[in-house]
Amino acid sequence: MKKINKLLGITICFLILFIVYSNKPYIITQYGDDEASQSMFYTIEAPNGKLIVIDGGYYEDAERVRNVILQHEGIVDYWIITHPHPDHVGAFNAIYQDLNGIAIMQIYASDINYDYYYSRQFDYDHFETFEMFLELMEGTEELTYLYEGDTLNIAGLRLEVLSAANQMTEYPCNDGSLVMKLTAKKESFLITGDTGIGMSNYLLEKYGDKLKSDFLQLSHHGNYGLKNEVYHKVAPKIAFADAPRWLRDISWNTPETIQFLEDIGAKVYSFETTPNRFKFY
Repeated sequence: MKKINKLLGITICFLILFIVYSNKPYIITQYGDDEASQSMFYTIEAPNGKLIVIDGGYYEDAERVRNVILQHEGIVDYWIITHPHPDHVGAFNAIYQDLNGIAIMQIYASDINYDYYYSRQFDYDHFETFEMFLELMEGTEELTYLYEGDTLNIAGLRLEVLSAANQMTEYPCNDGSLVMKLTAKKESFLITGDTGIGMSNYLLEKYGDKLKSDFLQLSHHGNYGLKNEVYHKVAPKIAFADAPRWLRDISWNTPETIQFLEDIGAKVYSFETTPNRFKFY
């Protein structure tokens, strides 16, 4: 009887913990520097304490990223690299070169084709940043490449890869970004990296209404990213533009994109108010 009572007590404790954690939200945080340039760095904190890091920004942003990670006991459970441009993978490269107390359990990235990217690189690509990433990842068991159609569970979230490096376009790095939909019990977060306008029709035709999400990371920092028709399908409550005000104001169509999102009911957040934190159920 004592053994049965003990097992019952343990079962009840686990049930209570399950109920508590299942009702707690995830926390999405957008980071940035309103005095600096565009970059991309997000964290998602799970109710069970696991930490997801998305990109991280420039090499020079490494100290800020490191400090955020250290606030979470120095453990990154999942680090997702949308694509290997300096303003996305630079901080990861810097930290991975000198972990200094930080543990990275799992790394996800887009499998950019080296030769194709090399043959079509632009000066702004800073191809050497990609080469550094590949050198650092050589033989790394923690790295997993994600491909279109992959579906997995990370920290209790359903991650669906809608697009990845298998789309060969004129801009293999930007358009090779991971486009991912992260879904919790009730809400979803669409991450687009720097996916460009040329991928718009593909996403619209293949996914259509499936693009609908509560949170949206604006592609290419809001600057000549995906078409507004894509954002209309997403119809987010919250949208993130990963750029400072001074750059958004002079960046081609960024003000028009933000206005469009506001017109369809989205609230747009960017670097002047970071860190921007939201509950995600």
